[in-house]
Amino acid sequence: MHPARSNTPEGSEPLAPAATALVPAEQDAVHEPPWLTEALEPVLRFLRTAWAFTRGPARFCGDWMSGRQEAMNPVTFIGTATALVVFAMRAVGDTTGRHMAPTFFSQLFLALAPQLYYAQFGLVAHAVLRLLGSRRRWTSSVGVALFAGGIFPTIATLLSLGVVLGVYWFHGLPEDVSPFQAVPAWARIILGVLISGAFSAFFFTLARGLGAVHEVSRARRVIALMAAVLVTGLIARVAPLPTMQLVVGLRWSGPVPLPSFDLRF
Repeated sequence: MHPARSNTPEGSEPLAPAATALVPAEQDAVHEPPWLTEALEPVLRFLRTAWAFTRGPARFCGDWMSGRQEAMNPVTFIGTATALVVFAMRAVGDTTGRHMAPTFFSQLFLALAPQLYYAQFGLVAHAVLRLLGSRRRWTSSVGVALFAGGIFPTIATLLSLGVVLGVYWFHGLPEDVSPFQAVPAWARIILGVLISGAFSAFFFTLARGLGAVHEVSRARRVIALMAAVLVTGLIARVAPLPTMQLVVGLRWSGPVPLPSFDLRF
């Protein structure tokens, strides 16, 4: 009988079992689970989407429609923005002892109200643009409105809460009054500038984004937004939301009725 041949080439020694046992352990040590990066990825994606939209709303929306722009889903985007606002509201309320809403669900609705209001703009503007010849779906228009509404109102709300917190630390706030109503006059001016700036930025970026999505002229965009202001203003008079909104009414100048616009909260 011939002795069994070894598979080890001549002149080489077989690999020791101890050496082979170290290979999986070394691989496990090098390739550790990136759980922290994965946990932060939704926040980072939210910030990347917000920055890309703010930097160029028309280019962002055009690339988003064609699939060239990687962006967070608009509903997820709004959910992230709402979570940030609710967290900030809870933190300021716990610090000052004056909550703007008594329960978590009322705070959640208070944080979602601006997004619902801005989504109305997208729906009404879309209906007008469809009448003017566009063939885009309503989901695209509402998506643009949610992107715009999730950025600028969120920034304005967070900065406004920071102003309220600063007033509480340095001057104090009276009891049994809403924090935004309890701040002094100079702080109300700052809050008014922040809120008005957010409203203006929303209109500007929404117009640019809808223009890229529907590929319509500037005149048609203006008509669509004017109609959105009128319709949402009438809705706000009948069924107001707990957020800043334009309310449309009529005032009489002699026998002629003229529309009036009130910015209310």
